[in-house]
Amino acid sequence: MVAYFDASAFVKLAITEPHTDEVRAAWDGAQRRLSSQLLYAESRAALARAVRMSRLASPEAAAARALTELLWGGVERVAVTQSLVQRAGDLAEEHGLRGYDAVHLASFEEIADERTVLVASDGDLVSAAAARGFLTLPLPA
Repeated sequence: MVAYFDASAFVKLAITEPHTDEVRAAWDGAQRRLSSQLLYAESRAALARAVRMSRLASPEAAAARALTELLWGGVERVAVTQSLVQRAGDLAEEHGLRGYDAVHLASFEEIADERTVLVASDGDLVSAAAARGFLTLPLPA
């Protein structure tokens, strides 16, 4: 299996949340793991938000950041190009997606084949990918 991870799923690898086990199984079962270059910044922002909201204490946050760094090294990155950004704009308009979700869908669309699965817990992104005929591993938020 080839797995594309968006930030809503990737963060579950660094901090325990609902459906962390499913994401870990997808990570462990994938021969290749891909995502947009934006995944890193988006994931770090999610970790910082968890600290601000007191869902993650400072010592846990440091461990989560270290794990994020380690896992990031195992991700093949899809470059954010001008054409990809324009495609993301089209997808955002067509499917009512937020900006980062549209970039993830455009990135996924660029690399997907019949073995590629989108791993995400963002319902709008999963719905848009499924509507386009892509394989998904939906994870409720």
